[in-house]
Amino acid sequence: MRYKEQLSAILAKADFWREHAADEFTANQRKMLNMLFDGFEGNLTSSKWAKICKVSQDTASREINALVARRILRQEGQGASGDLPLLRIIINRILTTKGEARYDGCRV
Repeated sequence: MRYKEQLSAILAKADFWREHAADEFTANQRKMLNMLFDGFEGNLTSSKWAKICKVSQDTASREINALVARRILRQEGQGASGDLPLLRIIINRILTTKGEARYDGCRV
């Protein structure tokens, strides 16, 4: 059964990038979105984003906020200090009438 979940995740990622082919993303946004689609474990905070992408906290926050504004990510809750957003990606897949998996949005 695991292979079906993996296939659905691969198709959702491919559909997402196909739908957003004309959209502009920074290299860091692409990197982190791919990590999220590939099964990033736990919560993603701006601190983790900054560390993984080797950017400042301010840059990480701007890149995250841009994705939130575009409704690609959704903020859920607050970080331990009360000012860092916790981000968690949830990828919803819907089977079309033809049985094909397609991307139906992701939220964080």
